[in-house]
Amino acid sequence: MDMARSPLLIPQARDAAFRIVLSTLFIALSLCVAVITVEGIRMGILMWPSRYEPHILVNRLLQPGAFWVAGVVWSTVWVWMFYASVAEIVYTMRARKRC
Repeated sequence: MDMARSPLLIPQARDAAFRIVLSTLFIALSLCVAVITVEGIRMGILMWPSRYEPHILVNRLLQPGAFWVAGVVWSTVWVWMFYASVAEIVYTMRARKRC
């Protein structure tokens, strides 16, 4: 069975400690984004990044469609970051077990 690729696309030359530390940092970042997203949905104001302005605040009462799109996008981002980071730790542990 071939070795699977790294979920976070970390080069093979890096050791297990680097992979676990980077994954832990991404887990912490994803939890921060999750808290900000959930609080923003609860309060009715989410931030949408923009190239031309520092940020755009999307209000649930004024822009309901854009608000829920922003909520789905930010939720997808933090779920993917969390999943990929946990998958990286599992990948690292399995790779170490094989050696």
